[in-house]
Amino acid sequence: MDPQLAHDLERRLSEYQLDLTGGVLPLSSLEPEQACAGQLERNGERAARLVIYSPTMTADSLPRRESSDSATVLLLGERIHERSAEALRLMGVDYLDAAGNAHISFGRVLVDVRGRRLPTPKPGAERPAKATVSNLFSPKRAQVIFAFLTWPQLLSAPLREVARVAGVSIGKVHDTNGMLEALGFIDAHSPGRLLRADKLFDSWADAHAARLRASGASDTFAGAIDDLVIPEGAHVAVSGEYAIPEFLRPTTLTVYSDRPAAELAVANRWRRSAEANIFVRSKFWQPLDEGAPVPRQETAPATLVYADLIAAGESRQAEGAQWLRERDDRLQFA
Repeated sequence: MDPQLAHDLERRLSEYQLDLTGGVLPLSSLEPEQACAGQLERNGERAARLVIYSPTMTADSLPRRESSDSATVLLLGERIHERSAEALRLMGVDYLDAAGNAHISFGRVLVDVRGRRLPTPKPGAERPAKATVSNLFSPKRAQVIFAFLTWPQLLSAPLREVARVAGVSIGKVHDTNGMLEALGFIDAHSPGRLLRADKLFDSWADAHAARLRASGASDTFAGAIDDLVIPEGAHVAVSGEYAIPEFLRPTTLTVYSDRPAAELAVANRWRRSAEANIFVRSKFWQPLDEGAPVPRQETAPATLVYADLIAAGESRQAEGAQWLRERDDRLQFA
């Protein structure tokens, strides 16, 4: 939790004469969606609480709980919308946001405050970045967008599920959602689908190519690519021209691995060279079905294959990208 947010929440607790103790302290140590045991106290009344910090403060941010777990949840965060607040009250979940909106009930204690606005930022305080197309595609946000473009059903999934698949934090998913909404790619009144998805996909693919050129995101090697040897226990996804042998005879290999690049290099006898034809990158995403077995070798999602073909900067691979986009239904965006 951001230290400033922790300070604001502690001020609200003090304002309502509430003491929060236990392993939950300091509040700044709380990670999104992680439950910690705590205890609330006021005027001699005490009650155990399962304290959870949530960037979104919605019912979806609550973890699954065993029926034997009787501790009431206290949800903390920056801002709660009235619709979510009403739902949480009906569920018997306590909450408190930075503005002081709260519903906390135990024993003879009842704190019920509604309609407060967030405090005005202090002069010189850091503000969230303005939503622009350029900062929409930072590396972690780009992973979230990749997940939405690849598996559109994630637009209606809980934030924690999106975060798992995209390989980012829950807070980063929330942040990306806000930027997509601000830029008109998500309709706040009709969540669950992307607007102008074709434009978003093109922009994401271009940003992917630019980042690869600028950041040196690949470990590069030279060697034979005909028979890929995968170390025991490793999982890889092939991309770029290697993923479309029916259209191009590949001369380069792009592979995403969940193991260090050196392990693949040793297993395949690749060498470091200025004339690289092998590009190894980190496999950042997880399967949509958490329980499904992961093959040792698979083809990367079509969205990523297309983006890697574009990123190569070669006319033959650009033709391959166009061929793939015309034939793959997964790349037909409305």
